[in-house]
Amino acid sequence: MDLSRRAVLRRAAVGTGALLGAGVLSGCGLDVRDIRWDDDTPVATPTAGPDELARRRAAATAQSLLVACATAATARPDLQVLLTDLRTQHSQHLVALGVKPQQTPQPSASATPTGSPAPVSPGTSATPGSDPVGELVARHTAGASEAMTDTGTTSGALAVLLAQVAAARAVQARQIAAALRAPVPPDPAPTTAPAPAATSAAAPAVGQRGADPSGTGASSSPQDSSATAPAPGDQERAALAEAIDGEHAAVYGYGVLATRLRGAERGRALADLATHRRIADQLTGLFESSGGKPPAAAPAYRLPGPVTNAVQARATAARLESALAVTDAALVGNTSGELRAVAVDLVLQRALAAYSWGAAPTAFPGRA
Repeated sequence: MDLSRRAVLRRAAVGTGALLGAGVLSGCGLDVRDIRWDDDTPVATPTAGPDELARRRAAATAQSLLVACATAATARPDLQVLLTDLRTQHSQHLVALGVKPQQTPQPSASATPTGSPAPVSPGTSATPGSDPVGELVARHTAGASEAMTDTGTTSGALAVLLAQVAAARAVQARQIAAALRAPVPPDPAPTTAPAPAATSAAAPAVGQRGADPSGTGASSSPQDSSATAPAPGDQERAALAEAIDGEHAAVYGYGVLATRLRGAERGRALADLATHRRIADQLTGLFESSGGKPPAAAPAYRLPGPVTNAVQARATAARLESALAVTDAALVGNTSGELRAVAVDLVLQRALAAYSWGAAPTAFPGRA
């Protein structure tokens, strides 16, 4: 008889302690007669769910970008400060995703964290003989698109984190392009359609990008849409009401800021005012589709800073956008389907706008 080593050891254990084992197990009311001691069938490993798979992808990409920035720093010492800051942000993403950052590739030449699949976003692996710094723009943009895509299939808390990671990577792509004096990269977008909402109706394209009148590539004008929105639930409605009120505050704020700015900056402030007014109108339409009464604009709002001169006006604009990112991140966590996709895009756009007005880049745009 051909017995495996494992089966032999098991039968030996049974032979030497059968009486004792049977007595103990019988005393516990367990019938041992049907137990197969020689069964070598492997135990099935539970399949990872959408949250775990998305977490692994985000961590793998963050680790890949971390190593890529470290490699690029050796080629461009003049960009050491910027690349060190980016590495710090990628490390913060890894910690938030539950992975220990690795500053250099593992001995196996793989930058993928243990237990994580290789990143699937395009442009995440360096091409031999290519420019390691120039590739960073495309790699960060692709990483942002990947994170945005995964917000459509994950739980609320993880979707918020992924939206923040995507926004941070989009800003990082802008930072690198500016340092290289390269063209402004295109805004990232989900690579696949988000998970369908409870209803088949589509939400208006509130977060779609449009022309940037300032020429900086940092602000956007969503396109109008007459599509019918899914009816929000109570939790979604509360988050949506806060987002609408935030947009009303931004409209008021940019009206004040425009009086303190001149030339191209004044034109940009007015363009941003129009953008926020359009978003407020479209979010209001989403709210009204549920049969509720959306919040109306107040006569005035308290601004997050003084605006007696142009310097203060720019700083206040950055704070306005950063505050809106927090509200939009809350909307991400309390919605799903198309409405969540809208909120994810708004977080990204607010982070880009805040950066364009001078806000210091952060690893988690939209975090209070």
